Amino acid sequence: MRVECLTREKVPAFKRYCQKHIQKLDQSYITVTELDSFQPDEKNPTYVAFDENGEMTAAASLIINSSTKARFRIFHSDSGEPDIYKQLFDAMQKHTQKLNYVYLFTQETETNHRQMLESAGFEVERYSYVLAREPKRVLALDLPDGCTIVPFVFDRDEELFCEVRNAAFAQHPGNETLSSDIINQIINSAYYLEGGMMLLKHNDRAVGAVRVEKEMENGEQVIFISSLSVLPEYQGKGLGRQLLRACLQLGEEKGIPKAMLCVDSQNDRAAQLYEKEGFEKIESYVCLGRTVPNGKLVI
Repeated sequence: MRVECLTREKVPAFKRYCQKHIQKLDQSYITVTELDSFQPDEKNPTYVAFDENGEMTAAASLIINSSTKARFRIFHSDSGEPDIYKQLFDAMQKHTQKLNYVYLFTQETETNHRQMLESAGFEVERYSYVLAREPKRVLALDLPDGCTIVPFVFDRDEELFCEVRNAAFAQHPGNETLSSDIINQIINSAYYLEGGMMLLKHNDRAVGAVRVEKEMENGEQVIFISSLSVLPEYQGKGLGRQLLRACLQLGEEKGIPKAMLCVDSQNDRAAQLYEKEGFEKIESYVCLGRTVPNGKLVI
């Protein structure tokens, strides 16, 4: 078994490996669309392993940005050898000097993968659920006096959106600060949906925010709702429900009536809201993470 840095020439083999195992892994960053423009570089360090026949048997790919936390796009081996995880970790060390934590998601039903990760020093951080809403009637908005939902304007509203979203998610497990730079990348994303970013204002003050994208799920186009946020002092007033309905209405207007979203298992209030609005749980994921002492992935 040999481990090597992924070269551009072997990117097609890496993509095939991801697609081979995609049904058993977190699909967030290994779909055909996500990998369409993928290239290994300093922000996407990737290492792979090959058996004696030259077949790819393992892959590890990090997504590195300005944060000190990095998420694995994929960290998986089909060789059944726990030691390969250590070898991939060791190879990744040169890219982790500025990090203090790495993590990934795996399907809750994939116990073997989870055990392999735990043997490599990962620990369960939290659980997350994927919820879906089949096409059905969307109830009308019922905004309180003084409240309006307005479209997000690029090159103007980035700071407002980040301020609301970051304040709302500050105490949530796994939260990572959203920056204007990340928002500015959205408009060029394959998932971008025109009109899919909105702000909820109360007397001209931004107090809520949400983001809607378009995705393909099992060959069917859906809207995916994320960053549904309400400032802490405005929570409990039904504003999150109004933002959610605005997203569902947008999906209907775009001819994409099916909706999906994720919710943390500890966020009971949000989960109850989504269920009351017609969402049902369809998948469960485990988030596993581990610290990176002094920027080194030590096992």
